[in-house]
Amino acid sequence: MFSFPVIARTADLTVTGEVEIERLATRSGREIDHTLCPHCRCRVMSRAVATPDYLSLRAGTLDDASWVVPIVQTWVESAIPWAVIPGVRVVAWKDFDYAALGREWRATAPPFG
Repeated sequence: MFSFPVIARTADLTVTGEVEIERLATRSGREIDHTLCPHCRCRVMSRAVATPDYLSLRAGTLDDASWVVPIVQTWVESAIPWAVIPGVRVVAWKDFDYAALGREWRATAPPFG
């Protein structure tokens, strides 16, 4: 299953219910806290320890993801070719920046509220 992340400000998200946190290191050595469903162990969101103000929420876990429009795609170096979205800009994993992508996405996101 592929689940594309939505970059969001941590302060804008409220989590209710039981979750499990798993801390892992990336290839570059950054530490990432992954929030998982404790029952099925599906990753719901991830947050870099160094940038706690932003997180990536898995769009596939949303009840309605129809409003999600991708602005970039990352880690495509190891992706299955049919999973790469044509016409969506690629950002290399080493250049991934939560804060910058969060600001960019907010500039194009639909109004909420």
